Amino acid sequence: MNLSKPLLWDATFPLFRLKGEGSRRYLHEQTTAEILNPGQVDFVRACWLSPTGRQKALLEIKLQDQELEFKILARRNKYLS
Repeated sequence: MNLSKPLLWDATFPLFRLKGEGSRRYLHEQTTAEILNPGQVDFVRACWLSPTGRQKALLEIKLQDQELEFKILARRNKYLS
C-alpha cells in the first residue's frame, strides 16, 4: 500500500472564529446546520452553501454562547462546476 499523501485526519485544517451577537445568525444563513436553536448540541457538522445553494465546503462548527469556531474540512474546487 502506497501512502504518499497524508491521511485526512493527519492534515491541518484552517480554524476560524466568529464573535459577537450576530455570529450564530450569520453562520446559520450560510450553512445547512441548525445553529440558532441547536438544543443541547455544542458541536455540529454542516455544508457551507453558495447564494445559489451549491455546496462550497464541509465544516465542523463548535458552538459557544456568543462565539463560534469552525474548521473547513473540505472545500469545493472553484474551477469545477
